[in-house]
Amino acid sequence: MKAFRRFFWFVPTVLWMVLIFHLSGQEGTASAGLSYKVAEKTAVILHETVLPDRSTDELITLIHPGVRKGAHMTEYAVLYTLLFLSFFFSTLATRSAAISIVVSFLYACLDEFHQSFVAGRSGNAMDVCVDMTGVLIAVAIILFIYSTWQGWHLEREETRRERLASETEERVKQARIEGAHLERERLRREAMKYRSGSSKEAEPDRDTDAERTYVRRKNHDKRFKKRRENSL
Repeated sequence: MKAFRRFFWFVPTVLWMVLIFHLSGQEGTASAGLSYKVAEKTAVILHETVLPDRSTDELITLIHPGVRKGAHMTEYAVLYTLLFLSFFFSTLATRSAAISIVVSFLYACLDEFHQSFVAGRSGNAMDVCVDMTGVLIAVAIILFIYSTWQGWHLEREETRRERLASETEERVKQARIEGAHLERERLRREAMKYRSGSSKEAEPDRDTDAERTYVRRKNHDKRFKKRRENSL
């Protein structure tokens, strides 16, 4: 199960990288036509709802460059997220984030280098900056989600420790009432372990010679008291 969880996210990551490579291999007219369709649909919606004063062609002219840059940012935001999840289960979160940023940057450079050999397209350093902007947006979102989850997890763990410590202290009070001095000391040490922040539950101490001697004396006193009552 651990191995499956560890390598599961590499499959969609590789598939997404193949998709990016395929899209960057499209000729300039095909790539522009795809983004133009998205810009056209968006312009029609804006013209009918928010901007009736602007013509559809004017809105397309304004929107089309943003659609292309937004597509670049979205591609690499998704790529960074998949890379982060791929490395997250095999290393630390900070190391996973750093590795994912480096891999995303290198792949963006390779993508632009690949486009330089495609008809109607060219490699552009500005597009690498646009790609890394999408990566940085994904970094900020993942950092916010991860820090929120970690804070919730630590709060839940602290609540559990407090609950265990409270339950142990109640047992200490009960042991004090019953006069079980050795049990009371053992439970007090257990409560101190919970209070110290140990994530593992404290293991009960093994019986010592003193504890066994105490138990034997206690049993002997009970037998002597019972024998004396019977004799009377």
